[in-house]
Order: sequence, then structure tokens, then C-alpha cells
Amino acid sequence: MSSYTVRNVGALNTLEWRAFIEKDGVPVSPFHDIPLYADEKKTILNMIVEIPRWTNAKQEISKDDFMNPIKQDTKKGKLRFVRNCFPHKGYLWNYGAFPRPENQFAFSGECKNAKYAMDVVKECAEAWEKLMSGQSPANGISLANSTLDTNRAEPAKLEAIPSASNLPPAPIDGSIDKWFFISGASV
Repeated sequence: MSSYTVRNVGALNTLEWRAFIEKDGVPVSPFHDIPLYADEKKTILNMIVEIPRWTNAKQEISKDDFMNPIKQDTKKGKLRFVRNCFPHKGYLWNYGAFPRPENQFAFSGECKNAKYAMDVVKECAEAWEKLMSGQSPANGISLANSTLDTNRAEPAKLEAIPSASNLPPAPIDGSIDKWFFISGASV
């Protein structure tokens, strides 16, 4: 089993912060270098955690940036955060994505079974293969990676990614860490 590590660049809660995923000290793309399956026979999938539970910062994998680091989401140039809902802080669960994305599906509010879900995963994996082979348009997604034969990043570009800085998180506005309550009144 391979292990991945995180290279934090910049201070968390800033526009400059990036989290690069590494394997053996080399940055990898969470979109293209991490396999979809951890164990295909048991249908165990890998997941990229973009937002760890109990945290407030809304983070996402950058589809545009070189090697697709995780960065904090913004709206109108400001960092985005989720509010606390008493008695919890931030997100109640790990939030993330499967590697090798290319999905354009929706469920129209219908419940689906496990077979349907796995069919969607397989369909998305096939769409990713078409994306990486040039059979589908990239639509602005950075295809740079460090393990595949197609679109492999040059070693010099990988070396240009700053080393880990492990700075303390920047302070956030006190209103972010404020508790919000859900009333028992019906809406």
C-alpha cells in the first residue's frame, strides 16, 4: 500500500495557501495520479479529503492550477467559510472527491442503489480516460501529472513548487467561529 503526504505551502486561511499531495516526496495530481480504486476487487475507492471534518474553511481541488493543489474557495475575492451549527464546529464529516473525475451526472432527486452508484463511478472513470487521452476536451482542467505517460509534468516544473512552509494558520474573523442554532420552529 502506498502512502501519500501533504505539502502545505503558505498559511492556512490565506489566499496564498495550497496543499499539494505528494508520493515519495514528489508532487502528484489528486485528479490524475491517484488511482480511483484502493482495491478494485472489493470496490474500495480512494477519496481525496478536501475539507476535513470539524473545520470551517471551504477548500477545493483546483482544477486550473498546476498539479491541482487543494486551495481555499473564494467568492468575490474573499475566502469562504462554513458556519458552525451548535453543538458542532464546521463540517460534520470529511468532504471530498474521488480521483480521476469527469462527471456530469445528476440524480433528479431519485434514490439509487449501490449497483447504480458503481456504474456511475465506472462511467466517470471511462470519461477520465477519454479526457487524458485527448478524446474529450479539457475545458480548462490542468492535465499535468507525474505518473502517467500523457501530459507528464517536466521535473523542473515539479521542482519549482515551493517546499513545505508549515506556517501557523492565519487568524480568521471572529464571526466565522460563532455558533448558530437551529430553532425548533417549523419553517
